[in-house]
Formats: sequence, structure tokens, C-alpha cells
Amino acid sequence: MHGYSRLPNLAGFANGMVKQFNATFLPGPLVYATGCGIAIGEAIIGTLLFLGLLCRPALVIGTLLMLLLIFGSTLIQQWDIVSVQMIDVAFYTGLLATVRYNRFSLDGLRQRK
Repeated sequence: MHGYSRLPNLAGFANGMVKQFNATFLPGPLVYATGCGIAIGEAIIGTLLFLGLLCRPALVIGTLLMLLLIFGSTLIQQWDIVSVQMIDVAFYTGLLATVRYNRFSLDGLRQRK
């Protein structure tokens, strides 16, 4: 739901990120594009995981997205957010390590057929 809450005001979210990263070495257009990608990626990854569809790729991409978020949060020195994001990575890693036991999902149903 985090990504879906950002989609109605995608430009506002991306512009807010540009302002946050203004003092860093990252160029504004790259930050803007990354902001759009983050919101869309969160929505897609969350939907796939909720449905239990393409779980392994969704978890891998979700982990990479979280690492990107950690990189950005460290650039602007938001250490309290980094700690929460690292917990999220730990959950993603645990889910990825146990994805083979995923029986109650669309992936699990497809594998049984």
C-alpha cells in the first residue's frame, strides 16, 4: 500500500525527493526518475507479494529496492530511517530464504498443477 499511496501524487513525491537530495552529488533528474520508479516499484512488488505471484523475483527486486533506499537514506543522513529499512531487508532475506516452502500462494498452486 505504500507505493499505491504515492501514485496519485507521483510528481509531488518525486519533486519532494529532489528537494531532499538537493545537497547531495546526485543530479536532480536522476533523483526525480528514481522517485517515480520507487513508488511504481513498491506498488508492483507489494501486489505480487500479496498475491503470492512470482515471489522469488519479487523478493529479489524488493531487496534491491530496499538497498537503493538505504543508499539514499545514508546520503541524506536519515539514520533512523536506515535502521527501519535494514529491518525490512532482514525480513526480505528471511522470506527469500524460505520461499521454497511457499505453498499457500498463487505460485504454490501453479507448482502443484
